[in-house]
Amino acid sequence: PLYLQPEAPLGDGRRAAYAQHVVADQRSLAHTLHGLDEDALDGSVLALAGARRVVVLGFRNSAWLALYARIQLGLLRPAVDLAPLPSQTLSESLVGLGRADVILAVGMRRRVPSFAAAIQAARDEGVRIVLLTDPTGAADVPGADWTLGCHCRGASMFDTYVAAVSVINFLAGQVAAQLGTAALQRLQGVEQWHDRLGDMV
Repeated sequence: PLYLQPEAPLGDGRRAAYAQHVVADQRSLAHTLHGLDEDALDGSVLALAGARRVVVLGFRNSAWLALYARIQLGLLRPAVDLAPLPSQTLSESLVGLGRADVILAVGMRRRVPSFAAAIQAARDEGVRIVLLTDPTGAADVPGADWTLGCHCRGASMFDTYVAAVSVINFLAGQVAAQLGTAALQRLQGVEQWHDRLGDMV
């Protein structure tokens, strides 16, 4: 969206321009905080902690957010998958899901049609949906059990994802607290494998 690019006064310097960038990120975080619903947060945490299987779904710029969420949650509990995987169709990633499962659907603007289609198809199978999206997502992608809106308007032509990353971090921390000893034991197991394989400096 090049037409959204503001005319930054470069004469003020790059550091001043970055200060404007940071202010926009702070505004995004503040707007996200004020818009989050307590019941949606609580329901999301309980669902992600208690599901038989969690599938984290994301496309385009949301794909790396989905990958990050999958990594964090996978440190805390088993059966956390990413969809779609490379060289796999979405159907192959979602087969077998049912009422005991949860999809964490990360759909920041702009979304592909298959995102909403996947959510609707999963809902038809009884899968519970946690939707992490920008403020337009609730209307564009109906049917989620819990919707967490993350503001993303940045200071430049590009969206900012600081709020989305913050909410993902928060969810992971709350899931860890909810799982308690089980999450700690899994983390300890990960560390033991690090020691075995020597894959950490």
